[in-house]
Amino acid sequence: MTTYQFTKNQHTVPRTWLQHFTTGSSSKIHVFDTQKNVYDGSENIKKVSYIENFYDFNQEINEHFINNGVFQEPADEQFVETKLLARKVENNLGTVLPQILQKLNHHKTNILEKEQKSAFSVHIAIQMLRTSVMREFLIKCLKKINELGTKEQREEYQLDVEKMKELHHYGVLTNLELITHYAQDYLSKSWVFLKRGSGSMPFFISDNPIVFDRFGEGYNYCVPLSSDYLLFLVDPKYKVTIFNKPVFPQTKPYKVENLQDYENSVVEVDDKIISKLNIRQVEQCDHQVFASENSFAWLGGITINKTGISKINHPDFKEEFFTNFIKNLLEK
Repeated sequence: MTTYQFTKNQHTVPRTWLQHFTTGSSSKIHVFDTQKNVYDGSENIKKVSYIENFYDFNQEINEHFINNGVFQEPADEQFVETKLLARKVENNLGTVLPQILQKLNHHKTNILEKEQKSAFSVHIAIQMLRTSVMREFLIKCLKKINELGTKEQREEYQLDVEKMKELHHYGVLTNLELITHYAQDYLSKSWVFLKRGSGSMPFFISDNPIVFDRFGEGYNYCVPLSSDYLLFLVDPKYKVTIFNKPVFPQTKPYKVENLQDYENSVVEVDDKIISKLNIRQVEQCDHQVFASENSFAWLGGITINKTGISKINHPDFKEEFFTNFIKNLLEK
């Protein structure tokens, strides 16, 4: 019988991802604490972005998995941490992400093949769904249902907020249909790779790294790949205009009228653009933001509102919370 080492400190962002934001060849990363609003020094990536026993589940959840056909027999309580995330997801990510960064270092156009996009889109989906911010989002959704839902809706979804861990495991982390849904959404976007310009600040990453950025009516995703590169998934239905200096074909700064025109290509960006995208990491993180250098001083001079990923305080939430996203989660 195979035995696995018990893992207490469980990372919500894999070290294989954080490694690309470390200082030089070390395993240290600079930390900004958004709850205290202070620079918290540098730390080994083993000691950041983890929560003790976050993915463990008890016998009750195990039985729930069996009764609903997820498992055929009882599984180890650390199934999600050891077998699903560490051994499958993160091992594969350790191959996929370096390959993408290598392509970015040697090419400016036609960065990824269709198969590479498909593979990485699954990793983006899993990363977005595996964090503490997502679990808190689900808790808030259930609380809103209790507040705003009709009696029939509350009875239909018969879910106790205290069972949120079960919902996060079963409805999200082991839900291949949901992961595939998100991966397909990412593939429908225009994939534009933003490159850190010479002398510019590095791209940040956080304990909730897949963040939203809204231009007009469109929703775009920001996926930090390393200190030097960020994948900007642009909603193809809406024009995104930025003033910047592309890597190609001109050498002088000019106005990029339609960022979607740079599908699968590299656009070099300066501090003005990078700072806006880095702010999204601060706004939507749990409480820690990371970078390859201490480039957080400018945050002290601006007002940042912690928005999270939820729209539950939006006036239209009562009409929105039974969208397919929420409905698919709660019906599981």
